[in-house]
Amino acid sequence: MTELCFVLGVPLAKEKSEGPSTSITFLGIQLDTESGTLALPPAKLQRVRDLLNEWSDKKVCSRRELESLIGVLNHACKVVRPGRSFLRQLIDLLAGSRDTFARRPHHSIRLNRAFRSDIAWWRSFIVEWNGVGFFPRGNADGEHRVSFVTDASGAWGCGARWKTHWFQL
Repeated sequence: MTELCFVLGVPLAKEKSEGPSTSITFLGIQLDTESGTLALPPAKLQRVRDLLNEWSDKKVCSRRELESLIGVLNHACKVVRPGRSFLRQLIDLLAGSRDTFARRPHHSIRLNRAFRSDIAWWRSFIVEWNGVGFFPRGNADGEHRVSFVTDASGAWGCGARWKTHWFQL
């Protein structure tokens, strides 16, 4: 594949190339075909944990800071499935004020008890729930084929299909 890309003039970044392997990182998520899981890679998991620790004692933040935190945790929800429920208070806090002034990136937002409760949940469960078992293990006839399909669009970047079941990242 590398040689074909070279012949066609398609640039490849060697530092971003992996495989062949049973475990690769794609779009910031580790795909492990042996364990059948999707997870945050260890370095990214530690960054999220550090970020959550920083936020656990905050009383006030800017709109831009809260948007960034929501973005990081939303990405983590790809592999921490119950996490989506614990983003709601953060999003509600962001959407709470409808006036024009509150929409400015540096507008101060007071962090309430519900926010701190959700951050506490994330701190407690980010490690325990990291690693969603997502790949089917096969069936009675012994079939274990999993197809991975990717595209370069902005809408989605990775998908897998097994018989009639599929997912996307």
